[in-house]
Amino acid sequence: VALSYILPITFISIFFTSSFMDEKVNRRLTILLSAPITPFQIILGKMLPYAIFALVTTALIAILTKANVLLALAIFAPTTLFIFAIYLMVPLFYRTFKDTTFIAMLVTTLTTAYLVFPAMFTNVNDLAYISPLALAVKMYRGEPFGWREYLFPSLPMSAIFGFAMFAGTRLLNEEFLMGYKPITRKAADAIYLMMAHAHP
Repeated sequence: VALSYILPITFISIFFTSSFMDEKVNRRLTILLSAPITPFQIILGKMLPYAIFALVTTALIAILTKANVLLALAIFAPTTLFIFAIYLMVPLFYRTFKDTTFIAMLVTTLTTAYLVFPAMFTNVNDLAYISPLALAVKMYRGEPFGWREYLFPSLPMSAIFGFAMFAGTRLLNEEFLMGYKPITRKAADAIYLMMAHAHP
């Protein structure tokens, strides 16, 4: 039951990536970049509808499975941000739909494994709490959990989202988006673009 929350969030984030990639390939992002709006506003504008839909889906699953809706949203909101952060990076680094599809499937597999496997050891080992699904398991069992257990998976996921948004605003420029370079060179360029050159 806890896993049922992850699958819709993942698929919705794949649609977000595809939409972002479509705008990039058709050069509509280039037009947006010349508009009087910030890269942060562009990314947020593209992400917001999908993120809201993911949270509404989370609430619906909670209602259908007779769970506490607010608690389910509190557990899975950081997870949603985390998954969207990862899927934001995919279209920024890759030029073609073929590359994006392969990487998106790889990311889906790794993310699902990261979220599911630790939760299988809920109440067996404290490391289970690296996954928010462990909290969802406890929620469905009617077992309480404290702030420490909640913040252990939630804070890193929120921090990764914050870093991804920062990186996205720095990398959202035409030269980086449209350049054909090996992934190692793209990573080096990304690090260069993210540095504050006035105060390295």
